[in-house]
Amino acid sequence: MKLYHYTSAAHLRGIHKHGLTVGDVITNFERFEGKIAVWLTESTSPEGHGLSGSVVDKKEFRLTVEVDAEDDRLWRYGNWADENLDIMTQMRIHMADGWNCCSWYLFFGWVPPARDP
Repeated sequence: MKLYHYTSAAHLRGIHKHGLTVGDVITNFERFEGKIAVWLTESTSPEGHGLSGSVVDKKEFRLTVEVDAEDDRLWRYGNWADENLDIMTQMRIHMADGWNCCSWYLFFGWVPPARDP
């Protein structure tokens, strides 16, 4: 399955060397709790993913990744959120420029860097 990950120039070297390894998934704003997963999307546009407001420009680069659609570490965000987030946390994520959430996926694992043939 072809998905995309948006990132900044500041993160490219680490991604090239180590792959996609870390992403913050807020599970409760009040308790400052979360999980680690890689954020992916099927959207070819960086808009509506809550990428604004960072010190770095997370809209600068779009990386294409291939993930096995049958991998049990891959979750469509909406399905995972319904099972793991309360409605207030979901609303806060969506209100923070997250209007494109229907295109999001979470990968609870490591997406290795591409290797030249």
